[in-house]
Parts: sequence; structure tokens; C-alpha cells
Amino acid sequence: MFTTSSLNLSVHKIDLNQALANLSYYTDNVPEPEMLTRPELNFRIPESVDSGLTQIEEQHPSIKVAKENIEVTRSEMKRDVKSSQMPTLNLKGSVGYRDDYTYTDYRDEYSLMLEMNYDLFKGNETKYIKMKRYGLLLEKYQLLEKN
Repeated sequence: MFTTSSLNLSVHKIDLNQALANLSYYTDNVPEPEMLTRPELNFRIPESVDSGLTQIEEQHPSIKVAKENIEVTRSEMKRDVKSSQMPTLNLKGSVGYRDDYTYTDYRDEYSLMLEMNYDLFKGNETKYIKMKRYGLLLEKYQLLEKN
């Protein structure tokens, strides 16, 4: 064990000397260790791996986007299911000018119509929409797992 450790230490010393030689070759000076300063971090290093993973899940932009995409897909699923169960209301209006074939009676025509439609059966369209949205939701979860 001691032999392996001392061998590793000597290998790292050789690597350090080689790195210093490369630095002096490219920059024409070698900084002294006393001149180097420790960088100041603008974030807190997590205490454990679990707290680090929790911090990543809370702060990483792509994970935030993936979670928001999941919520958007869920709300679209709810909207589609509810909208398929609700009637639709249409308000139609038109303005026209009409003259009879006698060319003696000219008049403006106005019409306004309120139309309500309620689908009793859509040919399994609702089931298809649910399956499609569920597939999209699974894709979003898979993207979240990749991140």
C-alpha cells in the first residue's frame, strides 16, 4: 500500500514538473505558489451528494424547463378532456345589400345568429386526444430523466 502511494506521489510530482515546464515555455515565467490565490466561489458547495442533487434539481435551467413542459402538457390534457365535454357557442353575424330583380326595392340586410353545438359522440376522438397527450407527457418525463 505504501509503495503504491509513494509511486502515485512521484508520478504526480513528475506531472506537476512537466506542467510547470510547459507553462514556463509558453508564458516565459513560472508563478510562485505564494503568488497564487484561492478563487472565491459565488455559491455554496453542497454537503452531500443528495443535497447536491436536490440543489441541481431546483436550480438547473434545463430541469426547470422540463418540469414546466410537464405541467403545460398536464394542463393541456385537462383542457382537452374538459373541452370535449362542453358545448361550443358560435356567434355569427352578417351585413348585406340586396336588391330585388325588379330593381325597385333596395334594402340592407342584417343578421345575427347564436349557434350552440354539443357533440354526443365524436368517433373516439376524445380517446385519441387523451392517448396523444399521454404520449407527449411520457416523452416529457423521459426528457426530464435524461437531464
